[in-house]
Amino acid sequence: MQPTAPWTAPDPAQIIKLLEACSKRNRPLILLFLATGMRLSEVLGLRWDEVDLARGVIRLPGERTKNGCSRTVPLNEHARKVLQDAALKRLEKCPLVFHVHGRPIKSIRDGFDAACTRTGLKDFHVHDLRHCFASALAMCGVPLQAIGELLGHKTMSMTQRYYAHLSPDMLKRP
Repeated sequence: MQPTAPWTAPDPAQIIKLLEACSKRNRPLILLFLATGMRLSEVLGLRWDEVDLARGVIRLPGERTKNGCSRTVPLNEHARKVLQDAALKRLEKCPLVFHVHGRPIKSIRDGFDAACTRTGLKDFHVHDLRHCFASALAMCGVPLQAIGELLGHKTMSMTQRYYAHLSPDMLKRP
């Protein structure tokens, strides 16, 4: 579900409360969403052969992205820490980064919705974490083209639709 523009992200204190309200299993996933802007399917299906901790990137092949184009996702310190912690729990024959006893995680919706309820966030969805990531970048002055590339948008119109109003340059215009 896409928010209607303009979209307003929860404040940092609400995000911290949300993380605290998340289960031990879901917290690393939520952190990775916030740190990378990846889609739910990209995170739940993340494989170790797509992660390059030495170079600090995730390389998503086109068959795993919404637009069919491969992309490289840079890892900040938070994303890197999540993946390093996951590597400590890695099962030898399981290619997935996040799993339950070697089986894919099908959904985090119930746990996420419960954490949102405990936090007081209404009408907030997992996909909104992707918008939090992009909104934070826009408010820090990251060029919209770079945000679009990080999110894997095929066209700039999608990026502009949701994040142009948050750009410091847009705020300066009369």
